[in-house]
Amino acid sequence: MAPSVSMELVLAAFILCCKIAGTQAIGVNYGRIADNLPAPDAVAQLVKSQNIGMVRIFDADPAAIQAFARQGIPVAITLGNGEIAGVASSQAAADGWIAGNVMPYGSIVSVVIVGNEVIKYNPELNPQLVPAMNNIYTSLVNMGVASRVKVSTAHAMDILDANAAFPPSAGMFRSDIGGSVMQPVLDFLARTGSYLLVNAYPYFAYRDDKGQNLALDYSLLQPGAAGFDDSNSGLHYSNLLDAQLDTVYSAMRKLNHDDVGIVLSESGWPSAGDFGASLDNAATFNRNLIQRVAANAGTPLKPNTPVQAYIFSLFNENQKPGVTEQNFGVFRPDMSKVYDITF
Repeated sequence: MAPSVSMELVLAAFILCCKIAGTQAIGVNYGRIADNLPAPDAVAQLVKSQNIGMVRIFDADPAAIQAFARQGIPVAITLGNGEIAGVASSQAAADGWIAGNVMPYGSIVSVVIVGNEVIKYNPELNPQLVPAMNNIYTSLVNMGVASRVKVSTAHAMDILDANAAFPPSAGMFRSDIGGSVMQPVLDFLARTGSYLLVNAYPYFAYRDDKGQNLALDYSLLQPGAAGFDDSNSGLHYSNLLDAQLDTVYSAMRKLNHDDVGIVLSESGWPSAGDFGASLDNAATFNRNLIQRVAANAGTPLKPNTPVQAYIFSLFNENQKPGVTEQNFGVFRPDMSKVYDITF
């Protein structure tokens, strides 16, 4: 049974609607692959106290959504990969999902993310991805909320052709998914006025490179990093994140979609673990990312399209595999900061 709409949630939604628009808010990913995290209400209060503007969750847990709703914090919710097939094949299933997971919360739900890295982890669902997105969108239209709730899907950087990843202007999607998956995804996003969600981590590129070609200051978004000039476009890239985003934009352009923006659904730097992971590097990257978002600046290829981002992650998660994956959090489970940072 869907939770009832309380006056508390209605008031929270009203407060959210009355906030001044125009500034880019930094978001966080609220991952919960851990057995020692605080209750959702305490988490929501922490997020509010830190002036974090929005939260992404990897499911549609009503306890989490209600907690953030009480604080007036917009939430991006997720239709899990395991739910895609059912929603793709049934409009009634999509209607039920939206009725239960969006409608009870007023304007708190900002986007429905249909799957996370489906192409990477569940390629068998590729043919069902856009049908599921279409059915979710149809449900939102029929329930009168499509104008304020976007529908998108999140993908890792491995959607790109690894042989055309440099310079950014050469970017293109992999041949096995470009026409069959990404083209209809982008067509849908353009038609519905939505954006592509991209999980981009300069850290992993730097780790794999071992600092041979990618300088640390360039990877950490440090002001004054030397960077490089794209030999095809003539554009200058002073940090790795801009280069990653513009590689995706270039791939989108090759599919005739210069009309869809990108939201950075995940990015972060671990404070412990593999090569390059440290407290200082994590603090530096995330501070620079926050400043990057606050500046309302675009990328060299799309200078008039501000970057919106969700930091990964809110907490260290002790049940993720390996030390590196366990240490992307900005906060410890006791809600103390892993390092000094201001949102």
